[in-house]
Amino acid sequence: MVRWSWLKAKESIYTGFRIGLSIGVISALSMQIINFMLGFGLIAIDFLIHYLFNGIGVGLVYVLMNGLSGSVIEVTTAPNQGIIKSAKNALGFMVICIITLSILANIAGLNFMFGTIAGLLFGVLSPAGLACMQHITLRLVLYFNNYAPWNYTRFLDWTTQLIFLQKVGGGYIFIHRLLLEHFAQMSLD
Repeated sequence: MVRWSWLKAKESIYTGFRIGLSIGVISALSMQIINFMLGFGLIAIDFLIHYLFNGIGVGLVYVLMNGLSGSVIEVTTAPNQGIIKSAKNALGFMVICIITLSILANIAGLNFMFGTIAGLLFGVLSPAGLACMQHITLRLVLYFNNYAPWNYTRFLDWTTQLIFLQKVGGGYIFIHRLLLEHFAQMSLD
């Protein structure tokens, strides 16, 4: 579960302002150097201010991301319930970031695609988005190395029918302690 924490957001304002200002200054100076090297001359001050505002927008998103915090772990009742919630949280955060950064990019006079791409990256790189990417990566590695079937839930349900595992809420445990110890001591050689 994701909850909003004013205390965490307040604690990250200074860092977010520094990050946003740094990104704004670096992007403004980079554009100035690139334009000067290409022979277009110096960029107008108002154009540079737009880049600074975009950087401050990135800092604001940083503060918003730090204001989000996870609550106590809920008791799961279904397989993959946690990763599904993480995917929903990442998608919601992505939508909020896309809308906010697109509006800020439009106000700053930049193409709205700048805000859309930045919002997409913030959503994917949020803690919930990273959890989803790690989950999918792990599942793919296990499947392609023939360590686990793709439909893992069906496999685990099958093992409960064979009385190797017992379903407890959204998870599974070994019924027999000796079987657990046997699998724990096995080597991959």
